[in-house]
Amino acid sequence: FFNDTATTEIYTRSLVGSVRCVQETDVGHIAMHASLASRDVNICLVPEFKFNIHGEKGLLKYLFDTRLKQKGHAVIVVAEGAALGVNDAELVEKGQDPRSIDIGKWLKDQIEGYAKKNGKSVILKYIDPSYMIRTVPANSADRQFCSVLAQNAVHGAMAGFTCFTCGIIRGISVNLPIELVAKGEKNKLEYKDRGWQRLLASTGQPSFTEQIDRILTTT
Repeated sequence: FFNDTATTEIYTRSLVGSVRCVQETDVGHIAMHASLASRDVNICLVPEFKFNIHGEKGLLKYLFDTRLKQKGHAVIVVAEGAALGVNDAELVEKGQDPRSIDIGKWLKDQIEGYAKKNGKSVILKYIDPSYMIRTVPANSADRQFCSVLAQNAVHGAMAGFTCFTCGIIRGISVNLPIELVAKGEKNKLEYKDRGWQRLLASTGQPSFTEQIDRILTTT
C-alpha cells in the first residue's frame, strides 16, 4: 500500500519517493518483502548490509547520476534500523545509538542537501507509515490469523499457562515462553540469501560499498 502510494507520487521528472518501513530495528525482512511485493522499488536499504551514502560507490551518486539520469524517478524503501548499516561517521554522534536515529528524515536531508550542493533539481516525497498503517483495514488472511492467535491465547490461559505468547510455526499453532522468544536468535538477512538476491535483481541496485564487491569477486 505505502510503496504504491510512493510510486503514484513519483511519476514525474526528477522525483524521489522514500518510504520508511516500521519493524524491528536491526533486521530488514519487512523492508525486503515489501519491496519484492511492490515491484516498483528501485532502492532498498536494510541494517544487515553496510552501505555508503557519499563517494563514488555511494547511494547519492548512484541515485542522481544513474537512476534519476536514466529514468527520472526513484522509489527508495528504508528499513527503520537502516542507520546501523550506514558507513558515514557523520550520521552517529559520539555515544549515540544508531537505533535511535530517524533514518528516513536523515536520508531525506542528505538527498536534498546533495541536490542543492551540486545544483541538481529534485522533488522528494517522504512517507512515514507509522500512523498511516493504522488506517489500513485488515484483509481476510489477517483477520483469520488474529482469530487463531486470540483463541490460542484464551486456551493457554484457561489451561493455566502464564508468561507465554502465541504463534504459528510450520502451520501449527503453538504457545511459546516469552523468555525463550526474547532470548532467541534473530533471523537476519544474509547477502547470498535467495530473497535478497531476488530483490537485487528486481531493483537493479548496486551494493553501495566496496566491501561487498570484494566478497563477491572472491567467492
